[in-house]
Amino acid sequence: MKISERFIYNYAAALMNIASEDDKVKHYLAVSNLIVEILKKYPIYIKIISNVDIPKQERKDVLKEAFGKVIDVKILHALYLLIDREAFSVVRPIFKQLRKLINLKNDVRYGKVFSALPLSDEQIEIIEAKISQKFGYHIELVNKIDKKIIAGIKIKVKDEIIDGSIAGQLEAMRAKTLNNK
Repeated sequence: MKISERFIYNYAAALMNIASEDDKVKHYLAVSNLIVEILKKYPIYIKIISNVDIPKQERKDVLKEAFGKVIDVKILHALYLLIDREAFSVVRPIFKQLRKLINLKNDVRYGKVFSALPLSDEQIEIIEAKISQKFGYHIELVNKIDKKIIAGIKIKVKDEIIDGSIAGQLEAMRAKTLNNK
C-alpha cells in the first residue's frame, strides 16, 4: 500500500485533536518521543507488525504487550487502526509529525548539540536554557557524538550553527592564515 504524505499529516493531526480535546498533549508528546525512539532503535518491530502473513489480532497483541501499560488507550487504538489499514510501516513518520505539531503549538523547536563525548542530561539542560534565551523560544537539543570536533561543542538550530569546538577554532585559524597571505 502506497501511503501519501497527506495520510501521515492527517493521521497526526487527528491524534493532535484528540490530545487537545482530552487535555493530554503532554502525554501524547511523551508517547510520540517514546514510539519514535523505540522504533528507531528496534526497526524489526515495524517489520513484524507490518507483516501481513501474521494475523492482525496477533500483531495487535504484540503492540498491547509492548505499549499497553504506558500509553493512552486511544493511542493504542490508533496503532490498531494502522494495522487494520495495513499502514503500520508509516508509524514513525506519523508520530514524528505529531511531535512536530505539538511542538509548533507549544513554540518548541529542536536542535542538535554535537560533542566528542556524550553530554549529561544536566549539561544539555544548561545549554538548552542558554540557547533558548538567545533564540527567544524553547529549544530542545539532541546530543550527537562527533569525534571530529575533538573537544567543545557545536550547536545546530535550524540553519544556524554555533561552533565552540576545537575543530571549528582550528578551521577559523586556518582560514584567517590563508586570508593573510
